[in-house]
Amino acid sequence: SVDLLELNRNPVAGEKILLAQAQVGNATGTPDQIGQWSGVIGMPVIPIFTALLPNGKVLMWDSVGDAPTESFSVHNFTRAAVWDPIANTSSRVDVSGFNIFCAGFAHMADGKVFVAGGNKDSALNGIRQTHTFDFNTNTWSRGPDMAYERWYPSVAALANSEHFVMGGGPDTHEVRQTNNTMRTLTGAVIAHGRDYPFIQTGLDGRVIYAGPQNDMRLIDTSGAGSVQGQGGRDGLDRNYGSYAMYDIGKLMVTGGAGSTNTATLVNMASNALTASATSSMKYGRRQHNATVLADGSVLVTGGLSSGAGLVDLNAGVYAAEVWNPATGAWRELASAAVTRQYHSVAMLLPDGRVYTGGGGICGVCQQVGYLRKDAEIFSPPYLFNKNGSGQLATRPTISSAPATVGYGQGFNIVTAEAGTIAKAALIRLGAPTHGQDQDQRYIPLSYSVNGGSLSATSPANANIAPPGYYMLFITDSAGVPSVSKMVQVANVAPPVGSGTGLTAQYFNNMTLTAPAALQRTEAINFNWGTGAPGAGIGVDRFSVRWSGQIEAPLSGSYQFQTLSDDGVRVSVNGQQMINNWTDHGPTTNTSAAINLNAGAKYNITVEFYENGGGAVASLSWKLPSATA
Repeated sequence: SVDLLELNRNPVAGEKILLAQAQVGNATGTPDQIGQWSGVIGMPVIPIFTALLPNGKVLMWDSVGDAPTESFSVHNFTRAAVWDPIANTSSRVDVSGFNIFCAGFAHMADGKVFVAGGNKDSALNGIRQTHTFDFNTNTWSRGPDMAYERWYPSVAALANSEHFVMGGGPDTHEVRQTNNTMRTLTGAVIAHGRDYPFIQTGLDGRVIYAGPQNDMRLIDTSGAGSVQGQGGRDGLDRNYGSYAMYDIGKLMVTGGAGSTNTATLVNMASNALTASATSSMKYGRRQHNATVLADGSVLVTGGLSSGAGLVDLNAGVYAAEVWNPATGAWRELASAAVTRQYHSVAMLLPDGRVYTGGGGICGVCQQVGYLRKDAEIFSPPYLFNKNGSGQLATRPTISSAPATVGYGQGFNIVTAEAGTIAKAALIRLGAPTHGQDQDQRYIPLSYSVNGGSLSATSPANANIAPPGYYMLFITDSAGVPSVSKMVQVANVAPPVGSGTGLTAQYFNNMTLTAPAALQRTEAINFNWGTGAPGAGIGVDRFSVRWSGQIEAPLSGSYQFQTLSDDGVRVSVNGQQMINNWTDHGPTTNTSAAINLNAGAKYNITVEFYENGGGAVASLSWKLPSATA
């Protein structure tokens, strides 16, 4: 601890200079070891509530003024702005009619931001109104009214593009449906109170409840809803802690309570939640922020170490720390210039840096002169050369990637550095407030190198990646991430191949012996009866070999099926799947399962002979999760 002169740049009632003793950390090193902070950047409003938009800009809002919200008698607007982190320009986009201070919010499938609840009056009652922000036009619109007034609710984006709204006062929770109406979950009653729940959609579509209370739950939001208890997390009520979904079905909950330095991992597997400890942070924290970085590690910034409820300028934690999910270890990084405590935020930007900002607007905030209408940008160590020069590293680049991908589909990431890429991932756009992000999630992608591109596979289903916009990052073997590309993950139909069938060679014998009497391209779906299959081919005693490639639209387990009269054989990628090389009437043969990867092409050969009588030949497949 050292004495710091903290200059509050936006005082409420006359400029105050406070002499504060705070933990600034003692990490030393070059930027490639401890990262680097920008200077303090003024903001158009206090960034208490922020959301990254699909165009890379940042939506932010606060309340009706700099003073405590409870000191104002009128709450019929909200100060809001959109800030461009590249140009450092902003425009005001105030909300008219309502104060959405202390609302919950998350992104919608089309990239708009859905906001539930807010502040009604000086008594800090909630509101039942919802709003949406359209990033295309920078405009607000009213959504459906909720059944209950809510102040401090959380919102989780669901796999079916609905939104689960929890908390904010009432013990009964609601769902915003895709027809823009609200549905009350009378079967999902949880006494939660007025603090933001730690919630995220889980692997089976139920919502994971991981805190801040100790009791873990899974919430089924279908119909009237239901709740399944999952036991205790770690024995703590981590109020004003933070959390981050750092992998598929995996969350980390950090700090909170009395400024504990502990962290707990919550894992969803086999449709149940389990909790386990990981190593502790160097500093105890409360009112801090946990942010998933471009490489899948978790950054923790800000907070206070004394256990104070909202603000303690004598106990600000200035040092950042980063957690490595591969080792479970924390590492101290560089210290910020400004304390970020109550009402501060942190959020990953599309270029891999982290936006931190905000703080203030509360009774004790005003008493101690804590008001931060500003931000700082943190550049993690992965952005710098490893030679200690402090120069920025050369980054891998994404030349092109699809604007939209479906689920379980293959897609190409074109990059000149394909051979050096160590990982690829989608990260959902952030929406942080009050130390927790109601949207962020890190989704690693499987891929293979294919020349100058990566053949990647999108998330298998919407439980893993609820529909919406994500940042696509690739990270090279030196640990340096690219600038991201915005990709919308959506419920789209699997891609249809552009081919017209397989190449067929017909022979006037039953042994596939050359020369071929007829060659053409066709789909295999024939009932020739007692007729000839084509000019120059006999009615009986002929054979045909179809060959070419098929492209799998989804990743998973496939089966092939033939209907033939007479003999038939099918091979896929050199593996024989069907072999019924006998005389028989119309017979269905079904293969064993074979795993295929989305977007990959596989060699296929189908052989058939006809001896006499009727002639039937057809080929079909069953896609993953299909019933026929």
